Amino acid sequence: MRMLLAFIVISLSEQFKIKHADTESFICIGKNGHKQILVECKDRIIATEFGHEITNEGLGFIFPLGKSKVWNTTTSLQVEIRKKRGRKNQLYNIVFVLPDLYLITSQGACVTFISSNYFLNKCNLTNDQLFTIIYNDEEVNQMTETKKILNKITPLGPAFETLQKMIEDNKIIARHMARAHKYLTEKQSNQLPLGFNETSLPMGS
Repeated sequence: MRMLLAFIVISLSEQFKIKHADTESFICIGKNGHKQILVECKDRIIATEFGHEITNEGLGFIFPLGKSKVWNTTTSLQVEIRKKRGRKNQLYNIVFVLPDLYLITSQGACVTFISSNYFLNKCNLTNDQLFTIIYNDEEVNQMTETKKILNKITPLGPAFETLQKMIEDNKIIARHMARAHKYLTEKQSNQLPLGFNETSLPMGS
């Protein structure tokens, strides 16, 4: 039986932590020399809290709370933390895939966990690209659906092709309240999946 996936670009109005969907690891801010980069951490207590600011075009800046810096893609495609300049390589979307399951995308690519760091890479819908958004510590133990879903997802087939097409071909931006699972359940019978397209642009550090 084929699995149908619904994708929607979301705007997060609350502070949140980003957890790997298949492990008990989180995204934190670390250092590489004088640069601040995204790194994996195992402690949810010290995991970085982020916010997501949406621009008029529907794209957004992801930023650590209390900082004037945002996620930034370098020329080597690594995700780091830099001063906000409003450039295209600083715009990221958080894309709802399924309950408790999200992709983080920028310029047609997906944030991917590679060797303890985070880079933009081709979207494959694999475990190293799937995340859970945690709004408070009490939610950490409530993410039961994610692991069940991960056991059913393969990187190939209709679901993957649908995701790739939506990222490359569409520019439909939808506003989505946090925890919109009920909304999607009610609408899935008569609403087409929503997605977006971000124009491929040169990335600078």
